[in-house]
Amino acid sequence: MRIVVRQGLNKIADTSFEDEDIYLGSQATCDIHLPSPQINPRQLRIFLAENKQWCAENLDPNVSILLNNEPMRPTTLLKNKDELNIQTYVVTIFTSEEEEVLEEPSLGPEELAKIKKYPLPPGSAIKRHFDPTQLKTAQLDILARAGSRIAASKDLHELVDVTLDVLMENFSARCAWVGIRRKPEGELDVVGGKLASGKSFEGNPLIGYLEYRCIERFQHICIRKVREQADVGSALAVPLAVGTTTYGMLYVDRREKVRRFQYPELELLGALGSQVAAKIEYFLAAAVRRTEAMSSAEQELVRVIQNQLDPLNMPMWSNLQVAAYMRSGQQNCGDVYDTMKHPDTGLAAFLIAHVHTNGGSLSFSMARLQATFRSAMLHNDPPQAFARLLNWLMKEGNDSSTIDMICVILDPATGQMKYARGGKIGGFFITAQGAPRSMKHASEQRVGMVANFEYNAHLDQLAPGESLVLYSRGVTSVADQEAQRFGEGRFIQLMCDGFGQTPTATVQDLSDELAPFIDQGSHPDDITVLLVQRT
Repeated sequence: MRIVVRQGLNKIADTSFEDEDIYLGSQATCDIHLPSPQINPRQLRIFLAENKQWCAENLDPNVSILLNNEPMRPTTLLKNKDELNIQTYVVTIFTSEEEEVLEEPSLGPEELAKIKKYPLPPGSAIKRHFDPTQLKTAQLDILARAGSRIAASKDLHELVDVTLDVLMENFSARCAWVGIRRKPEGELDVVGGKLASGKSFEGNPLIGYLEYRCIERFQHICIRKVREQADVGSALAVPLAVGTTTYGMLYVDRREKVRRFQYPELELLGALGSQVAAKIEYFLAAAVRRTEAMSSAEQELVRVIQNQLDPLNMPMWSNLQVAAYMRSGQQNCGDVYDTMKHPDTGLAAFLIAHVHTNGGSLSFSMARLQATFRSAMLHNDPPQAFARLLNWLMKEGNDSSTIDMICVILDPATGQMKYARGGKIGGFFITAQGAPRSMKHASEQRVGMVANFEYNAHLDQLAPGESLVLYSRGVTSVADQEAQRFGEGRFIQLMCDGFGQTPTATVQDLSDELAPFIDQGSHPDDITVLLVQRT
């Protein structure tokens, strides 16, 4: 005998019984509890008659009960799938508990086809995550005691151990199993199981079979009669979920010939699962906060080092004007820029780079980059030799970082320039008429990617009245509060619109244009712009 009770669209009970008398009423000790002041403490008795047929007896004829929408006689025979209406409750009778499991009616064809790959044995019960939960006073006591133990767990692994103990103590289980994933999607990466003997339990095929239903479909499942798993008589499985996020699942089972799990125990397991899931959410949120704090501290250190590395005073040339714009990113730091005037030749050297790495190695890589640049420029090394030297230092030292960079050496007197570029650092010229002109040669391999890479020198000419613009890629990721990007095209146009004025004035225009984006939007990456104008 199986009885399913619904109130509106909500399932109130789904319980199997042996050949025994079954009482339904408002009294909490009834086999089926129907809380309502209009229902007697014991309203209905269902029993097996001598002829082995199930019957129903209305214990108070003053309260009307409908059988299949007709008034029920004081005592009547019951047939499979009969429906009894008692006040607001609809009681469905299954004289055989071998009824096929009905899936959620709201499932689409694709979802239904997928979930049917994991059929449940006849007589199993499914509780949806949004169905109401009814707990008895004794179950609330269990939850209260378990909650304090779960809350005291210091990490995920201790939480697994505590949860297994709670399950074994309160479900008379053959075994208990917990599976947790630390990401919203993916495999369960923290698992633990325990047998009644105290030995560890690695899991069984049934657990893997239930994962999709519990974790992906948020289903709470009671398998009253397990048929294809040795030593297992009945089983429960529930998701570990908070809101729309699932962190794993709980599973318990009992041996054969032991009282089978019923719907009330499924509700208790679901409530315990909610407590465990809330603690998992707390641990994962705390881990994110620790990571963010460490990242923030590392970024602050990088910004301090950037301030130390940025040129304090821009070198002066009789026929060059130079201005720079620098803004630290909210998430990704790593820009380095430098300018040098060779003490003997008066040649101008410019560097813009972005280091790709994190943690303490970022600060080291940035400092080494500037030191290598200055040493190479003092020795009159051409830009391609600097790139090769830097690449060798990184690969020889097993450095995992990589660098986008451009190094330019410019003769202020003639406008002749030589440069080497690796990775994604932008650059273009502005003609004396205010039109953009691209650099002739495409970028080469990012520094630190390939050992012994042969970087090449490229030649160009900066005519009087022309400007050279070098910039890191952070300018392309700036966005306003509506996530609309500032854009590389807009940046190039803005820089070209500044022709005829000093680089300092153009950089100020850029700062003014970016201000609303910086203040109200987002700028995840460092922004560095170097503007060189030949007069």
